[in-house]
Amino acid sequence: MYMEENDALVELLESLLGDHGLHYPNRGQISFNCPVCDDGRNKHNLEVNYIENVFKCWSCGDSENTHGSLTKLFDKYGNRKQKKLYSVFRPQRQ
Repeated sequence: MYMEENDALVELLESLLGDHGLHYPNRGQISFNCPVCDDGRNKHNLEVNYIENVFKCWSCGDSENTHGSLTKLFDKYGNRKQKKLYSVFRPQRQ
């Protein structure tokens, strides 16, 4: 994936989940507040790997099923435009 695509995907994730916490661009790892369990505490327990196309909340991932592919995340929380853009920027497995 090219750097511009990574930047666009990060912007798309921010539009879906808000401001991010830690971000490791070389690994494609970025953290956000969980839309299910954060309740304004700013814990950034939801980790996304946009290169591997996966996410997991380290707080409620098992109990609330907040883990899986990014497609699942966009299907559940995204609007039509966000879903369409994600289909363009989604990493393709080789």
